[in-house]
This record gives sequence, structure tokens and C-alpha cells, in this order.
Amino acid sequence: MKTYTLRWTISGWLLFGGGAPVFAQYPFDEILGSVNEVIAEQASQWELDPDLVPFDQVDVNELNRVIGQLQKALDSGSLSQLASLRPYAEQALASMEGIPQLRSYASWLRERMDYFLVAEEVVRRPPPPKPATRPTVPSPAQPGQPPSPVPAPAPSASPAEADYDLWFQRLKDRQPPANAARLVPRLKPVFRAENVAEEMVWLAEVESSFNPSAQSPVGAKGLYQFMPATAKEYGLSLSPHDERLDPDKNARAAASYLRYLYRRFGDWPLALAAYNAGQGRVGKLLRQTGGSTFEEIAAHLPTETRMYVPKMRAVVQIREGVDLRTL
Repeated sequence: MKTYTLRWTISGWLLFGGGAPVFAQYPFDEILGSVNEVIAEQASQWELDPDLVPFDQVDVNELNRVIGQLQKALDSGSLSQLASLRPYAEQALASMEGIPQLRSYASWLRERMDYFLVAEEVVRRPPPPKPATRPTVPSPAQPGQPPSPVPAPAPSASPAEADYDLWFQRLKDRQPPANAARLVPRLKPVFRAENVAEEMVWLAEVESSFNPSAQSPVGAKGLYQFMPATAKEYGLSLSPHDERLDPDKNARAAASYLRYLYRRFGDWPLALAAYNAGQGRVGKLLRQTGGSTFEEIAAHLPTETRMYVPKMRAVVQIREGVDLRTL
């Protein structure tokens, strides 16, 4: 999740030219979300402390450079770029998993390896063949009768359905993460208590592979990958103990935030897109495009988000046997 919260003074209302209050033109939460996401884009740079790992084990500066490229591609790159970076992502993951100080970061990257692999699969897939047709001569219309209508083309799968099918095939035989058997029964009541569909507990598989200690180098931590500011907004303390690392508290905050996003956007695909890309960005795209569904704005979302939503739909279908669009 890449969401930030900004505490600002009254001067923050005057962000655009002409001195007109922004809240008179756009919803406040959309303004705030958009500003936060600009800050997030500037702040979210991969940075590991070079002193964290001895240089005889790994060159941290080089690792910073490689993962920075991976993160940039996930945010703004094409599928071709993601596919070309797959070998580098695998090398980075192997380095991180082999060093105890970096294993909490490895969980973050491991779950995102799917995006590079799926991108590679899509890029390598040959385009579908054009259906063979042969010219036909229509029979002459009878006097006084209109000509026969041209038959409608057979419906084809929408891009969203094709993406979902790809993720379903990729994940259907994958075993749940190691901690899922212990944590899912424990955390489902937390989601129910927040009036959120309990099946959404599986978002932890997509975010962290159910590793309560998972962290990204940009600052997100825990099962549901809360950034510091968003964690505070949803009641999590960062000191003296970081409550984002507490599975129950992290899950409660995630359920509360998901409930808010669902109520704002009206369905789970849009709520999940907002969880990943930011509610300000999703709200702005809906307004700019006039769309009302994830499918209508997907082409304008970050590459990761375009894959994140169908991946989560596939995970819920596989783990719970339900379509999250009906929850």
C-alpha cells in the first residue's frame, strides 16, 4: 500500500492559481489524497542503509540501484519493461533471502515477483490469430422485404477478464503462504468486526505473503503494508513499539481502511486499486475519464495496480471460492 497522510495548515488550501479555494472545486479527500501521493512519489525511493549489511556479503548501493529501477517500473513502466527486469528482480531477491538482515525486505519483493513473471508471460504470448473468413454472397432480398441484418460478432473476453484468467491459472496450484493457516482463522473475526467481508483477509497474501515482519525499504511494514502516516491515521503507534508489526492491530487498521475505501468507491476492484495506488489518484481518474469501474480507468493506473486487482480477485476465488466482486 502506498498511501500517505499530510497534516497541513490553512495555507495548504490555496494550492492552485487564482487564490480560489481548492475545496470549492474538488472533494477534500481527493485533494488530500492527490497531494499525499505527490509527496509519496518523491519520498518513495528504495534506500537501504549501506551499514545494514557487510559489503563482503552484498553491495548495498548496487542493490539500492536495482530495486529502485524495479519500483519505478512497477509504478510507471510498461509490461515490456517489467518483463525485461525479471532476471534482475530474481537476483535481488536471492541476495536478500540469503542475508538475515534483509529477509524482512525479501517478503516484500517475493510477493511482487509475480508481477515480473506475469508481465514476461504476457509479452511472450503470441497475438491471437485473426479468425478465418470467406466471402459470402448474400441472397437477394425478396421484394418488399428488408435485407437480412449482419450477424453480430461473437463476444470476446474483456481485458479485465483476460487478466483475471491469467492470474487464476498462475495461482490455482500454489499453496497458501506458511503463516496463513495460523493467521487467517485468527484475523477473519477482525474483519467481520469492522463490517468488512472476511474474505478480504487474503489481501495479506498479496501484500506480504502473510509475513507480519515484512517491510519495504520505502517504509511500509506489516501484513498489510502500512506506511507510517497512514498507520497513525488508523490508530497504530510507531513507538516505543511499532504496532504495524502486530498482526491483529495491523489487520484491524487494514479492515478499517478497506471499509472506508469500499464505502467511497462502491465496489472492491476500485477500493483495491485505491489501496494500492492511492485514493486521490483513483478518484481523480474517475472524474477525468467519466468512468465508474476499475476496467474503465485501468489503462491509466500504475502497472502494478493493473495487475494487483486481478491478482487479488484470483487469490480470493482460489482460497475462498467466491468472486470478490460479489462480496
